[in-house]
Amino acid sequence: MKMVRVSRARRWTAPAVVLLAGVVVLRIWGDTPNETAPGPAAVRLWDTVAPLQARGGLGPREHWRPLAAGAPLHLQGDLVVETDALGAAFASRLGKVLVFAKSEPARSRAELVPAELQGKRATLVVTQLAEQPAGAVTVRADFRVAGSKGHLMAFSFADGRILRASPQGSTGGVSVLAPMEAALVPSFVGDDLIFESRDYPTAKTLTLSSEHVLLGLLKGEGSTLVMTWQEVNASVRLALNGSSAGIQAASVTGARSLSLGVLDAPGIWRREQLEPSLLERDVAISWRPPFPAVWLTQLYEDEVKTTFELRRDKEETWRGGVGSYTYPFWYSSGKAILSLGKKVPPEGEALIYCLERSDDTPASVLTPVDVVRRTLTGDVLAAFLDVEGRPTWYPHREPYVIGGATCGVTDALLKVFGAGQEVERKDYVQGGVEDMYAYLTGMFERNARFYPFSQEMVAYLTAQEKADPKLSPWLREMHATAEEIGATYDNARDTIRDISYAHELGAKTIALTTEQRPDNLQRMTELKQDWTGMGGALERLAAREHTLTRKLYQQAGYGAATRPEAMPVAKEVRKRTKQCLENAESYEIWENY
Repeated sequence: MKMVRVSRARRWTAPAVVLLAGVVVLRIWGDTPNETAPGPAAVRLWDTVAPLQARGGLGPREHWRPLAAGAPLHLQGDLVVETDALGAAFASRLGKVLVFAKSEPARSRAELVPAELQGKRATLVVTQLAEQPAGAVTVRADFRVAGSKGHLMAFSFADGRILRASPQGSTGGVSVLAPMEAALVPSFVGDDLIFESRDYPTAKTLTLSSEHVLLGLLKGEGSTLVMTWQEVNASVRLALNGSSAGIQAASVTGARSLSLGVLDAPGIWRREQLEPSLLERDVAISWRPPFPAVWLTQLYEDEVKTTFELRRDKEETWRGGVGSYTYPFWYSSGKAILSLGKKVPPEGEALIYCLERSDDTPASVLTPVDVVRRTLTGDVLAAFLDVEGRPTWYPHREPYVIGGATCGVTDALLKVFGAGQEVERKDYVQGGVEDMYAYLTGMFERNARFYPFSQEMVAYLTAQEKADPKLSPWLREMHATAEEIGATYDNARDTIRDISYAHELGAKTIALTTEQRPDNLQRMTELKQDWTGMGGALERLAAREHTLTRKLYQQAGYGAATRPEAMPVAKEVRKRTKQCLENAESYEIWENY
């Protein structure tokens, strides 16, 4: 039997687009970017003549004075380093490094400070400017708060889109200050986690699972920050502004490598209100994709947040246990359409964003995954992309005669019996039966993955509750979900039967080909109900188990955000659930969810 991957073409054409206005990629103290990174670019140095005063902008630049690399550094104002794509201003009186895109230099996208100085009034002094091989420039800066020791960092401009900064001495990390409406932890197996301050109205900080990549969706829906780090044990925290004021900073400590990508385009992300009036209608929304890419949103399906990719056309989809419905997020004639109904209802809001390129994304556009590929390396990059774990599959023998799934095979067999050809096409009928044996064997193997996972997860969570009773409320939520996975399997045992029952059905089906009798069609029609009842039960079971496992994956990430001490447990739960979710059967979920 061969497990055949199920893939979708990922190419569609948007209307006339606005490409990314600017892309910034910063790397903070780490290894050299991998081979996909661009080469060296020209670096220009400026003295602002007067120190920068206003936060968030650089002000007029007509009086700036150009500087020569390698010349003695005698600043009258502040140092600005820029390439064709990005710039960084070392604002001495503000105590911050202001990062801006060359497309809109008047407004900084983010501010960098040592993590220890976040929220404190500081100053900085540029202590050294040095030219490195291949045209790179390194700037060393000393950040200080009155009456305390300095915090040193070195910033190296390696090429047109990469800034590297290395914390020196006792400096433990970097804070990225930016007006974020939401922060997103992406995962290609399991749904992305989306954090918003209003979901944590009493919290001042959130602790996130350190999974190497974090996206910040900036106010205005025109910019996205992409932050990455190479180290496994880094700590990641969000500073909140209040229940409705958004996120003010993301801090990463304990990482030798932090990368920040600033991706600009009008509508690069979108918040869409899902009103009850959208029910059972195809509604064109005002948002348009700013460029071709893989655009995603999350909607509730089977009472669990589920990721839906923007598809090219309206189509019907089918999910085990949920049934058929119009796919809810699609694109036609230059319009993005939401088709919401009882199975995918209009609840709350939908955030629309992109992670990776499609087949027709222009080369000039960088997506978050492009930034990831340029800044993460080795096993960390491979684990994040999870190229082997992402594709869906269905059990399929080679060579097959008819197909795999019991509904399709028995439909084909009924045509043979309806034409009275079951005797002369005996080999065809037997081949279809063997196709179904292979399919059902694969489905039993797939479902067998979830039951031991459930039992082991229940035992693990029980042990964690005994070890730390303070975590009981959160652990019990996950415990209930893990138990439900096992109970779902137990409750389905009578309907899924076993492979020996399939062989009984096969023997009865093949027996009908020995003699043409008037009741063969009726008997085959009855056998079809048995075949499809068994196959459908296995498909519904797999889909529900997959949904509950994704729910557990989400509970671990969201619930630990206000419990820093719970992070080791959250990481372990998410690691185990991700392993179980990999290579879903095609009826469980679609690819790239």
